[in-house]
Amino acid sequence: MFCEALVVLLQVTIAYGGGMKVGGFLNQLCDECVVDGGWGYYPFQGSCNQYLHCSETAGAYLETCAVGTFYDGKICRHARDVKCPSDPCKTKPSGYKYSDGQTCYGFYKCMNGRSNHKECPPKMCFKSEFQGCTFDPTCIQPRFLSHPCQEMTTHPFPGHYNKFYLYDGKDTFTPMRCPKSLWYNPSICTCDWVIPGKAEDDCEPLYHFRYNGNFFEKYNRAPQIPNYAVSIFNKAAFFAPGGKILIWMMNDLEMGNEFALSFEFMAKTYDGEIALLSNSYKDLPFTYKITFIPSKRVVKGYFLLNDGVKVDMTVHGVEPSKPHTVRLAKYMETFKMKVDTMPEAVVHADCGLAATTNPMIIGEASGCNGLVGFFDELKFFKCIPAGFLNDDQYKKK
Repeated sequence: MFCEALVVLLQVTIAYGGGMKVGGFLNQLCDECVVDGGWGYYPFQGSCNQYLHCSETAGAYLETCAVGTFYDGKICRHARDVKCPSDPCKTKPSGYKYSDGQTCYGFYKCMNGRSNHKECPPKMCFKSEFQGCTFDPTCIQPRFLSHPCQEMTTHPFPGHYNKFYLYDGKDTFTPMRCPKSLWYNPSICTCDWVIPGKAEDDCEPLYHFRYNGNFFEKYNRAPQIPNYAVSIFNKAAFFAPGGKILIWMMNDLEMGNEFALSFEFMAKTYDGEIALLSNSYKDLPFTYKITFIPSKRVVKGYFLLNDGVKVDMTVHGVEPSKPHTVRLAKYMETFKMKVDTMPEAVVHADCGLAATTNPMIIGEASGCNGLVGFFDELKFFKCIPAGFLNDDQYKKK
């Protein structure tokens, strides 16, 4: 087992890019490390640009390297300079391309078994399905983006909404922390007293993934891990065959008797049962799974409650090859699932969903075909927003 206890910053770009506290077996990995001075770093199995930041007192945090860089066991370096056991290019021919998983325009090109980061021209996005760049006016690269922070010296810190990057205007980004009780507000490019995503007497998402040009959460509160077959196209996540996204923030999360979740999807395939959203990870048992069966025109939900009761829900009339919005809400003993304006599925459920160490997974689940198509606007709430299941806001224009 390797554990390096060094505090480092990447000299050529941002090395420390996004943190999320995790639990379960990830904390156990940190427990196996010899942590000097109370902290250390540990490679995250199966990922080249993710690593664990281990703290003796606070547990494990999942961190993300900057775009185009991989973790080498000590620091984040240019991907082409890192020999990563999980590099997709180890099993792909030279010339193969895959999304960088962080932007709509960035991709990796395989050369001699290693990944080399590249970028599409302006107003073009990378699509793994086409193995190249395609026109997409919604894909705007930062240097062509007019933003209030553009001419200033601060930038968001992905994964930590109480931190920001201080930019010298040339090559150096330095991580900084807001004063206690303040949060970085990307709208005004400085620290603010308003907690991101929160408003008085309002129910706001715990996280909101918009896939609006990149894979970052709206307020940089949570990272996700897309694989090589997922890219950003037309302000949505596009899944080619084999595509999936992991969201580790959802492991060990107790949903309880009050929560809501929503997302949009459009499947481009017709056969079998298609995985949309689940926590079906490897061979471990899942506690929720939402799928789409185009031939039967149904969206199905499978859930395991804290008391061991299994709940199945089905919404009928879901047309294939069209965009749809799925909404799921649990309040006290009532559990509802709704697709667009179709009649909702309702069941009585005394308990909340059972917790698990598994991450949330988009596009993959046991016993299902993988999603090929689009996924967008994923929101998770620890409350029920007003009018969440109302039809008016979801009627097609």
